[in-house]
Amino acid sequence: MKVLIIGIPRSGTTSLLNSFENQGYVKISEPYNYNIKKSIKYDNPPKEVLEQDNIIVKTNVTHIPYEWKHNWHTFIIEFVKYFDKVILLDRLQFEEHLMSIMHLHYRIFKGKSVMQKWSLNDIDSNFIAGYLAAEGDKILKRDKEQLKTISEELNIPITYYEDLYSEDRIKVFELINKWDLNIDPFEVLDYLDPSKKLKQADKKSII
Repeated sequence: MKVLIIGIPRSGTTSLLNSFENQGYVKISEPYNYNIKKSIKYDNPPKEVLEQDNIIVKTNVTHIPYEWKHNWHTFIIEFVKYFDKVILLDRLQFEEHLMSIMHLHYRIFKGKSVMQKWSLNDIDSNFIAGYLAAEGDKILKRDKEQLKTISEELNIPITYYEDLYSEDRIKVFELINKWDLNIDPFEVLDYLDPSKKLKQADKKSII
């Protein structure tokens, strides 16, 4: 089965991708994110998508191949045609999501790993002020709207981070089963355990 994850950064896309690691799937993470793929250049679509029977690809809103001459929306509508299943991921709690995105950019700015436990208190207040002054919140809202538009056009519901990491494990198990994938849902359930969330308690708010 060919599976595509389309999400907003910090919505659980990486954990979901990694949950397929031991289930016979070839994984590709963000093939058209040229900030991290400096040496690997993927075709459109990646040749692995055409050659492999079981493959899972994750991509983020706005990522498009260098050679694509149009916008992200037109690209993704064409890209999904190569996959059997498409999963859309976002977060419900906007401020929590914005904090997580901000931390992601802060860690990148500092040249540090982004996949580690964190709290808002880790982020320099000047960075927060600058990020908001640059309208980072409006960019996140725009990206969410783009994902919503794709959801409506493809008639695919958005799965939310808060549900994937719910303490109600039965609810999460049922959510995974609704995707109707040829995987072991218990393996996925383990990767999505709430204890593995990166966000930790903090003592301040950004707004």
